[in-house]
Amino acid sequence: MFDRQKGGKRQIERRRQAEKFKLSSSQIVLLANRYKATRNRGGQVDYEKASRTMNFDKFTGHADKLKAYEGHVISMLKKALQQKRALDAGSRKKTQEEGTEELRLETAKFKLELRENKLSSKEEELEKKRVALQEQEQEQNDERSRFKALRFMLDQKIKRHDEKATTDKQAHETDMMERRAMLDEIMKRELHMNLPRKLPTTGNRSVSELKTRRQWQGTERRIDDFAKHRVNDLQTMPRKSRRELIISWLEGFDHRRASWLHGQFAAFAHGRNRICHDNGVLQVDHNRFLRVCDEKKQVLDQLDEDTRNAHLLL
Repeated sequence: MFDRQKGGKRQIERRRQAEKFKLSSSQIVLLANRYKATRNRGGQVDYEKASRTMNFDKFTGHADKLKAYEGHVISMLKKALQQKRALDAGSRKKTQEEGTEELRLETAKFKLELRENKLSSKEEELEKKRVALQEQEQEQNDERSRFKALRFMLDQKIKRHDEKATTDKQAHETDMMERRAMLDEIMKRELHMNLPRKLPTTGNRSVSELKTRRQWQGTERRIDDFAKHRVNDLQTMPRKSRRELIISWLEGFDHRRASWLHGQFAAFAHGRNRICHDNGVLQVDHNRFLRVCDEKKQVLDQLDEDTRNAHLLL
């Protein structure tokens, strides 16, 4: 453009000379601004003064020529005002629509957040309930497992007790049968012997031995009956420990009788050993042995009666 202006300077000067009092677009804007400023102050435009300014130097001395553009400037200002009002109205309408849309979006967003919060609260409550149910289920499973273990232990204990009772019963029956068979054999042997003078003595000795053995067995069973209600596993407890248990219980009630019973137990054990192993029944004072066994049974009966309530408190 610069080259064109430089190359066409003569033509531009000619156009300027032909259109000497023509306003350019920038001069029209300046004149419009001057007009608006003057009217805003409530006065009239001083075109004479404006023609002497550097912006309108071509109109110096020709203020009327400059004033002739007033109508054109006014029409342009009105047109610009109408366009501005139209734009403002459209902008307001657009702004209102945008505000409505924004409000609708905000409302929808708020509703969505509210719904999400409600769902989150419900999810938290459900999660808490689920955790509580899981903990309760775990506790129930643990309790069920504990009961199963206790039931298994109880069943095993009952089974062992039944097996032991059956074994003891069978052993007792076998022992009694053996003793009866032995006694019958002794009686038969003595009856078939050709020694009538010794038959009463032999028979009396066999009967005395049988009575002694039965009395010893009865005393042992009485000791076992007393101990089995006061110990957890009677079968693993030695007979000496059972007698010591009875002595310890009796010492709490009668120390002197406990000392006497301790001595009698020692003699009873010695007599029992001689009967069982040495077969020396005839060497024992049978009447004294039977009497001591009866006394020990009476002591055990009285001790059982005295300690029954104490046993229930354990």
